[in-house]
Amino acid sequence: MNVVTTDETGRFRAYFPFDEVLELWCSNTGYHTKILVIDTRSVPKSKQKWGFEYGGFEVTLKPIGLENKGVNRVAILKYSSKVQSFDFELH
Repeated sequence: MNVVTTDETGRFRAYFPFDEVLELWCSNTGYHTKILVIDTRSVPKSKQKWGFEYGGFEVTLKPIGLENKGVNRVAILKYSSKVQSFDFELH
């Protein structure tokens, strides 16, 4: 497991290998954890050479007690041949 810490604005940089399904856990003490599933299996080999940048999601954590969910998956981020980049679907 790799741990990535955000900067003061909540932004981070991480590298995810192709041909895998990974989970990005968003958590903080006193808040419910949310999980973003990242599926890199459908990226065409011809598109893997230069990699991708993606910054199109925002995760808001709810304080424990305000929401009764604990850990939950909030979205799947995967490559879309329609947009030729990564796109997400909410859960």
